[in-house]
Amino acid sequence: MRVLMLADGRAVHTIRYQAELKRQGCTVALASVEPGDTVDFRFKRPSGISGLDYTLAGRELSGMIKKFKPDIVNPHYASGYGYIAALGDCGNVPIVMHCLGSDILIDPYKSIIQKVRSKFVLKKIPRVIVDSIFLGERARAISDVVSYKTVFWGADDEAFGVFDERMSGWSGYSHPLRILVPRPHKRIYNNPFIVESLQEPLRDGKISLAFPSWGDEIDDFKKLVGELCPGTKIDYYNYMSRDEYNRFMGQYDVYLSASQSDSSPASLIEAMASGLYPVVGDIPGVREWLDGENGVLYDLGNPDSLRDAFDKIRTGRLDVKATLIANNERAKAKGTFKNNIMETIEMFRRVIEDDRW
Repeated sequence: MRVLMLADGRAVHTIRYQAELKRQGCTVALASVEPGDTVDFRFKRPSGISGLDYTLAGRELSGMIKKFKPDIVNPHYASGYGYIAALGDCGNVPIVMHCLGSDILIDPYKSIIQKVRSKFVLKKIPRVIVDSIFLGERARAISDVVSYKTVFWGADDEAFGVFDERMSGWSGYSHPLRILVPRPHKRIYNNPFIVESLQEPLRDGKISLAFPSWGDEIDDFKKLVGELCPGTKIDYYNYMSRDEYNRFMGQYDVYLSASQSDSSPASLIEAMASGLYPVVGDIPGVREWLDGENGVLYDLGNPDSLRDAFDKIRTGRLDVKATLIANNERAKAKGTFKNNIMETIEMFRRVIEDDRW
């Protein structure tokens, strides 16, 4: 099977997905507006204005299709690469689009133009893969012709191996409690809320935090940390390979996210697979994995709600080990990355062979 991916060549999801398709026998070409080590075709950037360049990129698509001769075109992110595919000429090659979250949950509500664009894309490319029912229904609310399939991203085999190592030597949590925050410093991920809410246990040395070292608002974030929690245990980790990141997760006790919008977070599934206790802001997409019994869902508008979650974990008021085991089993059943990509390939095959969806 020959797959022409249209996706951000810099994104972790892109590189990981592309590699797994290849590992499972697909011939894959990646076309991207952005640069990347695994990009095969670069769309031109004649204006340097992102919205205009995505609009103009559609004119280049037919040439890429003639050169690569794909069996299927697979754009990722409706309001970006989906827009390129909707404007471009794919001939008779079928298109299946991946919606990723913000393209459906946020972008259409930024402006009338964005909403019209999103509706146009979803009407032109109604076959979409989403990672939660919530996201699929939100896409269908934008365009009622949408026909979606739910396929989670999921965790690598190495993450499940980290869990086995963790459980083999389990003796409860350490002091301070080691907390991993996986989301970069962007407004939607709400990292300042974490520091503002947890400044007291941070200053008291009861917890330590690790954040990514990148993101649009990293400088403002570090300034806030310096003002609220000088000298506290906050680490910043750099981008790393998949194997490195899976091993890195094994150093931490708790997964923490304050994201204000999400579909079905891949990082949460990875945390459940590797044995981190999940503490996540209570939003609809997350509830397809967390129900309040297998982790903590806290109120994103209430700092006390987040502080109370960590008091319960540290003081042993939660049956942490039983939760970790149950979450790992759930991740194995629904969130094993290689199995979910196998399911995606089978969907592509049905579409290519007899237009079944």
